[in-house]
Amino acid sequence: DDDDDDYDDIIPNALLDNIDPDGAVDRLPELFADKQFWKDSTLWFLLAFVWLLGRFNNPMLNGIVDLDKVDFTQFYDKTGM
Repeated sequence: DDDDDDYDDIIPNALLDNIDPDGAVDRLPELFADKQFWKDSTLWFLLAFVWLLGRFNNPMLNGIVDLDKVDFTQFYDKTGM
């Protein structure tokens, strides 16, 4: 019968075997125990946080600050030269 839907084993998937041939997901506990992983992750998140702060402080970005409220006269030379 070709309509037998009962299958108790893992269905082979060639695409998943190509993505993770060594079973890296099984080694996640080993990765989380590594101090270098946490140092690198902390540095990456810190840099991303600083970058996001810079984006939110930029008045030229649409949607964050209304450009009609920005005082652009501070960028002009007031001495007339």
